[in-house]
Amino acid sequence: MLEFRDPWTDNTYKPWFVRSFISDRLEIFLERRCFSQSDVIVTVTSAYADVLRARHGPPIANKVIVARNGIPRTFPPTPSDASRFTVVYAGTFYLRRDPNAFLTALARVNARGGTLSRRLDVQLVGDCRHFEGEALAPKIAALGLSDVVTFVDWLPHAESVELMRRADMLLLFAQDQPLAVPNKLYEYLGMGKPILAFADDEGETALLLRDIGGHFVITGTDGADAIEKALLDALGRASNNDIASPALAALATSIQMKTVTNWLEATPARV
Repeated sequence: MLEFRDPWTDNTYKPWFVRSFISDRLEIFLERRCFSQSDVIVTVTSAYADVLRARHGPPIANKVIVARNGIPRTFPPTPSDASRFTVVYAGTFYLRRDPNAFLTALARVNARGGTLSRRLDVQLVGDCRHFEGEALAPKIAALGLSDVVTFVDWLPHAESVELMRRADMLLLFAQDQPLAVPNKLYEYLGMGKPILAFADDEGETALLLRDIGGHFVITGTDGADAIEKALLDALGRASNNDIASPALAALATSIQMKTVTNWLEATPARV
């Protein structure tokens, strides 16, 4: 069995200083060698499974199965503070996970002041004080968001889960990774809260959220107007607007893992 959590030879984010023409060719050779000797190839996204089938053709077409990371746990509806509209991001700003467009649109919404139904409260939880080596605090201050955006450094997991459960909206950045889905997305889905996701238009994250429904997807062609509209639409919803979709049941980790266990049970053991 060969399992891909992320692309091997399609990983455009592998640092340049660990790559060369020779290493790239060698990895392509090794990947093909592994494929030829594997009985099954497990991927965590349909998009990457399609890429592998298209590249390697019939020899591996029937070997590839998809088993998503899945939703580890779902939580019952948790009411939020009716006087505040709370947005929570949990994680790190790295690679292309750029929060700047969100902050710019957030400032435009915040400028509406007294016309808003609830006070804005954005909590950035984790390693969020910098993006690409630049401190975000000065920009937040320049945008007039110092009383809106709060940095919350790393917390025990149980405490971060509680923050997410009481949020009105969860924030996700998944730009420029169309073949992958951040594992954070599945944890978010278990909270049952609307998600504002910055993702690739035809990428796995965007397609998944559109299939579930009730979430907000911002793509590379969308500007500040689209982000502002998403925030205002979310503000206009009821404070207890949890999302319950039939599609979520099939995304449970236990269901996704059955794809693998079913294959194992149907395959004769090798000595």
